[in-house]
Amino acid sequence: MNVCSNSDTPGPLLQGRILVTQVEALTAVAAAPQHAPRASLDDVRFLLWTRSNAGDEEYQVLKAGDAASLGHFNGSDPTVVMIHGFTNHGYEGWPVQAKTELLTSGSYNAISVEWGKLAVAPWYPSALNHVPQVGVLTAGLLDWLHEDAGMAAAEVQLAGHSLGAHVAGAVGKNLKTFRLPAITGLDPAGPGYYNKPATERLVKTDADFVQVIHSNAGSLLQGCVGLKHTYGHVDFFPNGGRHQPGCTIGGAWMDLLTGGCSHGKSHMYWIESIKSHATFLSRPCNDWDTYMSGGCDSCGEGCLEMGLHVDRSLTGIFFLHTNKHQPFAQGPNTTLHYDPERAVVFVTRKPVAHHAEEVEAAVARTQRHLRQRLLCVEERSRRRRALVESIRMDTERLMSIRSGGGAAHRHLQPRGPACPRREHGGWGGAALKEEREAVQREEKEILTGIFFLHTNKHQPFAQGPNTTLHYDP
Repeated sequence: MNVCSNSDTPGPLLQGRILVTQVEALTAVAAAPQHAPRASLDDVRFLLWTRSNAGDEEYQVLKAGDAASLGHFNGSDPTVVMIHGFTNHGYEGWPVQAKTELLTSGSYNAISVEWGKLAVAPWYPSALNHVPQVGVLTAGLLDWLHEDAGMAAAEVQLAGHSLGAHVAGAVGKNLKTFRLPAITGLDPAGPGYYNKPATERLVKTDADFVQVIHSNAGSLLQGCVGLKHTYGHVDFFPNGGRHQPGCTIGGAWMDLLTGGCSHGKSHMYWIESIKSHATFLSRPCNDWDTYMSGGCDSCGEGCLEMGLHVDRSLTGIFFLHTNKHQPFAQGPNTTLHYDPERAVVFVTRKPVAHHAEEVEAAVARTQRHLRQRLLCVEERSRRRRALVESIRMDTERLMSIRSGGGAAHRHLQPRGPACPRREHGGWGGAALKEEREAVQREEKEILTGIFFLHTNKHQPFAQGPNTTLHYDP
């Protein structure tokens, strides 16, 4: 489907009429196959961009078996294959935007599968029927790149939008020389796929790891064109997965009539996730209502970053919020972990297992600070007890002087070593500062009266701690 612009404003009326025609075509999927005129599998092309040919129009056309077409392909670089959906093309739109972000962030082989002539409107049933065939062609290209061009199989991943997500599944099913490491399904197309067997749609067995980003999941009557069920190792449902912020002004059907706004947000989110600073914090939860009610504040086994850099060690259903406009990510992706045995809370960017050494070091620092604080509190308690005892003894001596009991004097003992102080944000913090001020207030309240002392004639004037207390009755 075409996607809405970043401004989320409704498209021209003509675009709306075209979308209505497309939706009518979607409801006729079960009809006899239709064929787009003057189109064949020979029209499928594979467009390559690298950092050596990064311009939008500088792509090279890869041809399986033709070594001369490899151009700047580098088998040691990661390879990312983008596959567009219905009514789109591989030489424009989101695949080109994704190419730009990839090559800005690192050295990649960015390949776009251009099968637009087989996916033109309004022939949706024909496009659907070509999905497995395009998948077979793409698998053949990747097998050739792996065998003859030295492509690192472990560094390959596919991202397919709408019908392109099912093409990616077909690629995984038809590879001969290696197992596909990862697939990202960007709001996989729903019409025509709810009743298809697993052999004909994207499923998690198509790769070692399959993540699905649901941005317009639901029925056509709900204004949706994406699959609503979970089919991946990880399924993300941003904003609940049905309609995205800013896409339903005027009602749910406006989501489609403005160009499939929510449907297109899935690849917008994925493209933004390519940037290292863009993080889509997602939490595990059973459903959106529970998530919204605050029932899934904990990360459980770990929160995930939705998108290109997803942690592939976790599985499940994850929910998140996004912003209405770019940047969509509300990051940073931080995860709170609580250790009940050691009574500490710490923060990591990924599950604890990925930061074992850092976590242990943080726990050790926390425990050390707690021990220091405890010693400090004990020292202050000792001082208070000593102060009270000192005042009691001084009072008794003063009372003895008043009753004629002779001269009285006492050497005041110096205080114990002060507790260590740290700058703001250290282990002491506001709590110890407040406690210290409370002790000082108590001392000022207790030590009242008239006091005398001797000083030296010259500097240093202070005569040290051994001073004599005198009372003038």
